[in-house]
Amino acid sequence: MVHGVKKQIWLTEEKNDLLQRSAQKACLTEAEYIRMLLQNRIPKEKPNARFYEVMNQVSLFSEQLQNLKNQLIGENVFDADVLQEEIHRWHQFQLAVEERFLAPEKGSWL
Repeated sequence: MVHGVKKQIWLTEEKNDLLQRSAQKACLTEAEYIRMLLQNRIPKEKPNARFYEVMNQVSLFSEQLQNLKNQLIGENVFDADVLQEEIHRWHQFQLAVEERFLAPEKGSWL
C-alpha cells in the first residue's frame, strides 16, 4: 500500500511509550497502528502461542475430515452432504475463533 502524505506529530514521552507498546503488542508498526485507529478499528494484541497451537489442531482436524470425505465418496459409502456440513461447521468455528482473537474491534469514537 502506497501512502502519499507524510504527517509529523509531537507526543509526550508517555504517549510515545504507549504508542510503541501498543503497536508492538499488536505486531504492527506505529504507522499501521495509527492508520487502524483512524479507520475506527482497535487493534488487538497478538495472541499467545497456545492460541496458534489450538488453531493448528482445529485446522488439522478439518483437513482430516475433508480427506475422509474424499475417501468415502470414492467408495460410495455414504451421503457426502452430511460430512460436508460438519466440515463447514468446523471451518466456521475456526473463522469465528480467529475473528474473536485476531480481528481489530470496531471503535466508537469517530
